[in-house]
Amino acid sequence: MKIIFAGTSHGVPEHDRFCSVTFVQACGNWYVIDAGGPVSPLLLRYGIAHREVRGIFITHLHSDHFEGLPEFSTQVCWYYRDAEPDIYIPEQRGVDLLRVWVDAMVDPGASSHLKLHTYENGPVYENETVTITAVPTKHTPMSHSFLFKAEGKTVLFTGDMSGNFPELPSLAGGEHCALTVCECAHITNMKAALAAMSEVDTQRMVLNHINPVKLGDMEACAGKLPFPFSTAYDGMTIEI
Repeated sequence: MKIIFAGTSHGVPEHDRFCSVTFVQACGNWYVIDAGGPVSPLLLRYGIAHREVRGIFITHLHSDHFEGLPEFSTQVCWYYRDAEPDIYIPEQRGVDLLRVWVDAMVDPGASSHLKLHTYENGPVYENETVTITAVPTKHTPMSHSFLFKAEGKTVLFTGDMSGNFPELPSLAGGEHCALTVCECAHITNMKAALAAMSEVDTQRMVLNHINPVKLGDMEACAGKLPFPFSTAYDGMTIEI
């Protein structure tokens, strides 16, 4: 699997970081986790064809995880018509918003091209090579993490969690993860956050979605976790 951290900022973009967008390649196909940044231009930046995207998965309906999706949706409904990804959104109001937006920005009825789905806790998506499961977090009443399974590996994308992440150790459901991508915007107590992260059964952790005010504190924690970790930046690419 290849993972490109295309947008790694916290609640607002910065001069060198977009809001949350992560591209995942598995078995030759691409998937998108969250769409807070400009998804369509970022696909072009990293040489990914729109038609290669099989699925887009939104963890929750906050703007820094969603507002790049309307722009992407208009693009695939008039210019990149050969792109037909399944788009998974946790609430019907997000689906309704996209349909109204695309019909207004393109043509009435243009949104019929979109393959929009709502999802609940549990299995969300499965094809011949990939399985994705949604696990609730406590960030909002409808926020989720995703367990992404492909190529014999499991990757946990935590999404936003509640302050200091007490739910983090249970999100993988007892499974060993090759990688955990831990979103760290909501740290108020570094000791408590480190305790929660230390309990995760993972080979490696990437800290994502970090407020720059807290970045130095997180990087100073090197060696305090029982596995290697690094902090994400826009353009960071890893293979597992």
